Amino acid sequence: MSHLKFETQFANNAIIIVDGLKSTDLQTARRLHEDLLDFQMASEGQETLVHLEKVSNRQELIAFLACLVPACETGLRPIIHLECHGDKVMGLGVGDDQERVSWAELFDLLSRINIITKNNTGVVMATCQGFYALMPLTINQPCPFCFLIGSQEIVPAGVFGSQMIEFYKILYRTGQLELAMAQLDEQFKQFLAEKFFAVMWGRLLKKHGVGKGLRTRQDRLVATVLDEVRRSGKTPNVKAVRSFAKKVAPPRRETFDAYANKFLHGKSSLNFNDILQWAKTGNNKK
Repeated sequence: MSHLKFETQFANNAIIIVDGLKSTDLQTARRLHEDLLDFQMASEGQETLVHLEKVSNRQELIAFLACLVPACETGLRPIIHLECHGDKVMGLGVGDDQERVSWAELFDLLSRINIITKNNTGVVMATCQGFYALMPLTINQPCPFCFLIGSQEIVPAGVFGSQMIEFYKILYRTGQLELAMAQLDEQFKQFLAEKFFAVMWGRLLKKHGVGKGLRTRQDRLVATVLDEVRRSGKTPNVKAVRSFAKKVAPPRRETFDAYANKFLHGKSSLNFNDILQWAKTGNNKK
């Protein structure tokens, strides 16, 4: 990513731990809450809200996430830390009865929050296979979180706790999200909305916006216009059509900005020319 320069800007003032574990589980959510409060007490000037919310079923989880929307309208900027069971196909399992909340439902609930916070919502999936919460994601709609941390694997109870307390400590000591994420074990996958958009757009440009891909796009446009003119009974000006295609086929900054602003909620440090250069040099193969 040598041609891409960006730095995720993340404003946060709360850690919201949502405890959807079974009563017979190791109570990792409560332990994390206690550890964070101890850290907060020992840190001068640390005023981040740390809140633990116990949810016993599907409806309580949905209702609690919904109630965060008005709180965010008045200034809450949360990291939502979900302690539940998870399954890559079924989504979250909540409470003793393991009532299901699908990834699509969770995606919608988090999207409502992140729209209000303008991409200042972080999500930590302290669940097995929680990284699959990304499955509904496309670059055609607003991203439901600035970042997400989770695993694609079955994770033993307690492993998340030891990792995440260090993540939170580094984040609040330094204010640097990327530095805090860099300390996590590789089994915990990391998603950054801005990086994801840059890579996806770069690959799109590589396929359709530069080199052979651009020439193919121009040729198809020429063929389409010539066909339409001929079907109308007129004689096309081939030279004019080729000139038109050459002008409109290349990738446009305006299109990039429109998609970036929608996906990243108007909060982007990405530079169109940097991504275009990245596509031309082939560095998006990483």
